[in-house]
Parts: sequence; C-alpha cells; structure tokens
Amino acid sequence: MNQPNAQIAPQEAGQQQIERAQEVPRENVPLPSNGLIYPKGYFLADKESVDIRAMTIRDEDLLSSEPLIRSKRAIDEFVKSALGGAVDTEIMCHGDRDAIMFAFRATGYGTDYKVKVTCPSCGESVEYEFDLSKLKIIRLQGEPLTPNTNVFEMPGALPVSGANITFSVMTVGAEKEVVKKLDALAKRAKAGVLPEVSLRLFEQIQTVDNLTKDKDAGKIRTFVDRMLAGDSRYLRKHISDMSPKLDTKQDMVCSRCGESSNVTLPVELSFFFPDV
Repeated sequence: MNQPNAQIAPQEAGQQQIERAQEVPRENVPLPSNGLIYPKGYFLADKESVDIRAMTIRDEDLLSSEPLIRSKRAIDEFVKSALGGAVDTEIMCHGDRDAIMFAFRATGYGTDYKVKVTCPSCGESVEYEFDLSKLKIIRLQGEPLTPNTNVFEMPGALPVSGANITFSVMTVGAEKEVVKKLDALAKRAKAGVLPEVSLRLFEQIQTVDNLTKDKDAGKIRTFVDRMLAGDSRYLRKHISDMSPKLDTKQDMVCSRCGESSNVTLPVELSFFFPDV
C-alpha cells in the first residue's frame, strides 16, 4: 500500500530535477507574412505564428562553428535549429526569418542587447541598450495574386513607362543570389559602382506586361537596366511598404549630445555572443 506522506528518495528526487531542467521551453513567434506567401505543404504555409524552442548550448556550438561562419550558413542553421530541424529557409521571407532569429536569441540571452551605434546627430559612436521585446512586427500589406504564392501585382501601371508589374517580396534565397552576384562583380571590377539596386529589383520582378521571368529573363533584365528613376523609386517604395518585416528601429537618446534619434539595431558579433 502506498503511504500518503511517503517521501521521494533523494536519488529519485535528483533525477526528477535533472529531467525538469532538461525540458526545453517553447515560445510562440508571430510571422509578419501570416504564412500567405508559402506554397501548400511548406511548414509555415498559412500560419500566423510558429513555435520555436529555447536556445541551448548546442546552438552556441553551432554559432561558434568556423566552417558555418566561413560559408555564411551560421544564421540559416541558427534559424533551422530554432524550428527544430531540417527545414528549407531559402523560400522564407526576410521578415519571417528575422522575427524567428531575434526571438530565438532572446530565449537564450534575454531581451537586452548592448551594442555600439553611431549617433545621427553628433556622429559619435556610443553604446546603447536595445530592448528586443519592443521590436514591432509589420504584417504583410495585401494578398498574393494567387493564394499560397510569393507573387504580387502592382495596383496600377508604373508612372513613367506605363508597364504592368508583378513582383515577389525578398526571400532568403533571393538575397543570397544578390550577394553572390555582387561578390562576383566586386572581384572582377577593382573600382566602379556595383548594381545593387537593379540586381535586387531584377530578383523581385516576376513579370513585365507579357514578359515572364521563366521565358524572358534577359528581356526583363534589360527592362530593369533601362528603368527610369521615377519608376524605380515608385516600385521600390511600394514593395517596401507592403513587405512583411520586423521593425528594428528604436528611439535612442545619445549619451554624448543628449539628442533623441531613431536608429536601426545593428546585428553584430555581440548579438550572438553578448560577452564578446
């Protein structure tokens, strides 16, 4: 018969404490895209939020991996680890990846993030403590042209050329493609202007009137290269305004000049290694 007030043996109590300590907490993270841009079957499709687990020492090992750092895969692997395994981050939009990355970091090191920033008023480098819990989710403004696709239609023709455009919000894979091309151009050209703006637009534009990316990529590239500044600015502003994102700007009072400024949170080494 069980004794109602029987005490747990010290060894058993110790084992229970170890098991409780090894239970990894989970946290729910809102997705800026609401999951609307992902194809059916993708693990984020139609989800307004996603569960992540808390950081563990394995994640610190991952961030310290020199091969991952050299191959620029450390952040992707960090996000995959938060989600619990082998997931495809290439089609993930930047806003969703950033929301997961910042929330995951906060589970391990807290919401305070001290880093040096340049004051826009006096130009001095000052240390400021950002509060990651106050970062704002900016939801996707609008719906895809077809459900569960990353293709959107401009609400009207471009103001100068009159062209009708469809486009995609920037994904992790598209960003990598832009960086890859810019790196290659930088190695070939010792000096000169790198076409970062036009490369990003080319990655995002999917159709121009009756031209499609899969059949007429060369013609669309020519269209982008010859685009007038009025069209470029109009298109880029529209894409920026509707894109899902994490707002990483916060108000800062400069410890040197006392002026208040709205500054962007920089992701530096201390973001992943607070003691560095």
